[in-house]
Amino acid sequence: MTGQSELESAIAAVNHGAIFRFPSKPCGPDELLGAVAAGARLNEFIVGERKLLRQTLNGAATALTDGMSMAAPTAFSRVPTLKGYVRRLCSRLGITGTWPYELAAARARFGCITLPPDTLDRLYARHSFAPRKARW
Repeated sequence: MTGQSELESAIAAVNHGAIFRFPSKPCGPDELLGAVAAGARLNEFIVGERKLLRQTLNGAATALTDGMSMAAPTAFSRVPTLKGYVRRLCSRLGITGTWPYELAAARARFGCITLPPDTLDRLYARHSFAPRKARW
């Protein structure tokens, strides 16, 4: 409800305030309680839908990562450590809801499957990749 009697003010409130319902005055207690209850139900639905989407996305991404880890086990063995670093960094920065960042960290290894296994082994063993001098 608005204290403004002008229609333009009410329209602006709806358009800019993401209003769920807009009861008109005078509004009885039953109508007001019904609007609040309906808003609470809608919020519960939206929160539940987001949670389900997050769980589905995490499950699909985990299955993909598990499959990819078979192609490059050396690279993907580091994923839990990388996710831990991201979790701690988010904590220090005051970021809540870290799951998108952890998801990105886990998927950061996808490019590793394009490298030959011996190159990955050299990389993780910290061997030099300097070009060798030709012997003529």
